[in-house]
Amino acid sequence: MHIIHPCLRIINRCTPKSGKNIFFLPHHNCKHDNYDVINYGADNTLCLINYMLREKRYNGYTFYIVHYEKEREQEYISYCRQINPAVNCIFLYAAVTQRPVFKHLIAFYHCQYAFASDVYYNFTSKLRSQTVTSLGYFTPFKSDERHLTDKRFDQLREYYNRSYSYQITTSKISSHIQCVDKGLYWNRHLALGFPRNDIFYAPIPDNSIAGQLAAYLQIPVKKIILYTPTYRDYDTSESEKRSVFGFAMDKQSMASLSAVMDKEKAILIYKLHPWQEQSCIIDSDSKRLLNYRNIPFTCNLYTIMAETDVLITDYTSTYFDFLHRDKPVIFNFYDLERYESLRGLSYQPVECITAGHIVTNATEMITAVQELLSGKDPYREKRSEIHRLFNYHHDGNSAKRICQQILAK
Repeated sequence: MHIIHPCLRIINRCTPKSGKNIFFLPHHNCKHDNYDVINYGADNTLCLINYMLREKRYNGYTFYIVHYEKEREQEYISYCRQINPAVNCIFLYAAVTQRPVFKHLIAFYHCQYAFASDVYYNFTSKLRSQTVTSLGYFTPFKSDERHLTDKRFDQLREYYNRSYSYQITTSKISSHIQCVDKGLYWNRHLALGFPRNDIFYAPIPDNSIAGQLAAYLQIPVKKIILYTPTYRDYDTSESEKRSVFGFAMDKQSMASLSAVMDKEKAILIYKLHPWQEQSCIIDSDSKRLLNYRNIPFTCNLYTIMAETDVLITDYTSTYFDFLHRDKPVIFNFYDLERYESLRGLSYQPVECITAGHIVTNATEMITAVQELLSGKDPYREKRSEIHRLFNYHHDGNSAKRICQQILAK
């Protein structure tokens, strides 16, 4: 690596660059969740690409776009041409990796600007004339402070700071936490908001998620509950099988929850983390509980979230994103002590930032769902305060703001 790095920088120096060439690297998890430049709503880089394609000011630009579905490359090219034929989109296939391969680096060396969905990707051969921006993957909920006691932290700090010019965050408090966790210099953090959150300020399309689900399931669907549990590495294929909620959920409890949703014409969609071991989780046979991976039409987490009436979550950053919806939240903390001891959280006590019901068992979950679906919203005022703290911008213009500030530098 010590020999390769200087060679790469020499190649980079010798490669002519243009401010109209931009390199885009979506998150490698897109492969697992089938997100791409067409089904783009859940990834900040893919959202930014789609915003820029629709802006005529980028006519004549060349976009180098890394993707993870080789057989769909022509489909991606056709899609981009249909939106804006004046933008030259070049797609670069990648296996799931956190390190750009040589052909990607050569493309990057032609660009003055690059955008990635997190700081995992290696751009240490970049020049000072190049601006590489991490668009951010999350607002911190879980803790990454384990880096501080890791002997590799200084190496990670150097790696991040050599690779990235800027890190996009949602707020000043998020910038502070990530500055400590990742070691990226404070003055490189810009609280401009996430492009994927712009969807919460857009009108709901005619082909709504609720309407499509109603047609597919042959039941009325007026309200959507979304459950987004985080990744638990202590769930393995050898683990005892459990309900999707973690706590005991017998047939009577499941029937009670289904009855509540039946009355309110609601459906609960649960989306497991792409790394989550699914063999230990028991799927429900209720029509009112649907595994995200069984949805028969193309959608993504954020198109669903934009129509969600109640979010059930735990220690995930989807909570902070969902605050843009100004809708109720339920926190499923059935394993709080275990999770906090193994992974840790960024806030203590966590109740200070949880603007919603906290549940740990089936009875509490059913009661909370029933109350919120009936129209009660006891945490609305606190939710507004947390929203102001963790999301500085509330206007749906994050992609525009990022382009104005980054591409003008």
